[in-house]
Amino acid sequence: MTVTQIPIWLDCDPGHDDMIAILLSCFHPNFKLLGISTTFGNSSCENTTNNTLSILTKFQKTGIPVYQGWKVPLIKKPSFAPSIHGKSGLAGTELPTPQTSIENPSRDDKEQIEQFYSYLKTQVEKYENEISIVATGPLTNIGNFFQKYPDLKEKVKFVSIMGGGIEISNWKAGEFNIWCDPHSANFIFQDPIIAPKTILLPIDVTHTAILSESVEKRILNEPNTTPLRKMLYELMVFFKDTYVKEQGFVDGPPIHDPLAVIVLLEEYGVENMGIESIRYQLDTVEEGELEGKLEYKPNDRGVKVVTKLDIEKFWEIILKVITIADGDHAVEC
Repeated sequence: MTVTQIPIWLDCDPGHDDMIAILLSCFHPNFKLLGISTTFGNSSCENTTNNTLSILTKFQKTGIPVYQGWKVPLIKKPSFAPSIHGKSGLAGTELPTPQTSIENPSRDDKEQIEQFYSYLKTQVEKYENEISIVATGPLTNIGNFFQKYPDLKEKVKFVSIMGGGIEISNWKAGEFNIWCDPHSANFIFQDPIIAPKTILLPIDVTHTAILSESVEKRILNEPNTTPLRKMLYELMVFFKDTYVKEQGFVDGPPIHDPLAVIVLLEEYGVENMGIESIRYQLDTVEEGELEGKLEYKPNDRGVKVVTKLDIEKFWEIILKVITIADGDHAVEC
């Protein structure tokens, strides 16, 4: 029986939960990870890029192309989240020295972005009407890409985004990813072609994806732990501690980002994830005290905002993927 392969491009800012999104994209048998682009967000773009390369080295997935993206938002100054992710963006464990490098090394930022966008363009054209772009950080890379190549909007199947808050916030009046670049978010949310293809995983639903103590123990899997499981466990413990201190999550941290990957299993008809959603016309407040806040009203041609999914099934899939990664002999001591 042929396994359905979902071609995805992952745009991220690792980040502890981004790391789980990378793991899921690399090892789930139904995902074909075409490449990764990095952005500022949880840390500087230089740090998130290094983290991505380190993760892929640890996973022995260095054949996946990595492109460094925008270092700053469309208009405002960049902001980072060291209080949650540490100064490096992925604190809590010893990551390996990257054994590969980015595909677009250049001292010229403009040239670097041109190389990144040129490659992503080839992938969108190669997998026309099949490819989905998953964004788990600020939307600068993706917003600018579609502004540069407006004809490619029609060729992407879905844009799946972790970001925003409908009824709740976690960063001033909004959610961190959207607050970092509200102008790029507005471009995506208000574009008449992209918006109906966009799936949004707001913190209203990602805050239900809690890493409980029981899941923690299953990740570590003592006494039969492995280097991969030890690394994941150490990163999750760090993440848990910062969420207790900074956000008051006493039951465990929310693992936001892999939700933007896993929902595609249902969208492509692979797995029923129990998704419930509402389509909204979204407008992001771009400045002032309410900067980053999402204003919304129902609209059949708006963004598909996920309101609920099967979190128990989500964790079962994540744990199975960790087992697959172990069995793949992809992680060294």
